[in-house]
Amino acid sequence: MLLFLFTFGQIFIFTNAGVLEHFVYKDLPLDKLKEAREFGKKAYLAFRNATDKIDDVDIRNEMYEDFILNCTELGKDVAHHIIDKIKTIPLTKNSRLLLSMGMQPFVAKFLSMNQSDMSDGIDRMCKKYESQLQCQLGFGESRPAIYKRIEDMKNTNGNLKLLIEKDCNSGSNKYEAYRCIGEDAQIWSQDCKESMTAYNESRFRIGKKVAKLHIEAVEHVLNITSNVDLDKEDQLMSSKEYVQAIFRPALREIAELEGEKCSILEKVLKCVRPSLRKHCGAETEEVFNVSVLVGYVRNILKH
Repeated sequence: MLLFLFTFGQIFIFTNAGVLEHFVYKDLPLDKLKEAREFGKKAYLAFRNATDKIDDVDIRNEMYEDFILNCTELGKDVAHHIIDKIKTIPLTKNSRLLLSMGMQPFVAKFLSMNQSDMSDGIDRMCKKYESQLQCQLGFGESRPAIYKRIEDMKNTNGNLKLLIEKDCNSGSNKYEAYRCIGEDAQIWSQDCKESMTAYNESRFRIGKKVAKLHIEAVEHVLNITSNVDLDKEDQLMSSKEYVQAIFRPALREIAELEGEKCSILEKVLKCVRPSLRKHCGAETEEVFNVSVLVGYVRNILKH
């Protein structure tokens, strides 16, 4: 017999084997939870064996990070289905409009799915992240460290924030908010075509400039460092200074370009949000804001 206890929003299940706590998704089956922890324990044992004779703390720390990354492999098979499915979905008129409002392509396509596929996708993604977190616990990470990692994930990626806070909570009415954003985009965004077109054009124009700056900087660095003797410290230090001198102005220019794109996006959001709120409701507007804005700068700098 299982005994459930709810404390501070966390879910604890007491069994004969001890305490089994779900981090973000209580619907992960207990056998999968246990498997994930066992996977983490085995990964930690492999780490211990690999570092048994290594005294250098920095090297051990680097290897620790490498070995705990094995946990990211868990759940990939579960989530792979929905990821592949979304890749095959063509961009619709509505999803193209969402791209013109700052949404990521994956999310824009996801919002065009029917309720059954969307619910299945959410379930798979929630199971994936829960499995990975349970693996980290099995590896030896403390619960506070894992909860901090969850908060970091939520603060740097709006879509992960929605997944963890709303989607993985089976009690939330997630589909209606997503349906209204995805299916009715042509309706609630119809008065904002001018600003959306400007942002869409800026995405392509600035994207090309950023790519060009990046390629040119990398090629320049490769030319400088191709003949450097890594065993000679004076050459190594000199080339390092050259590399920094090349990348600094490139990164500065990229930041300015992305700042320009941000200001154009701000005009889009000022236009669409009141209409979205009126047509779909306050909760849907909040979902839209989180998806687009949380981690926005981090996301654009990755691409």
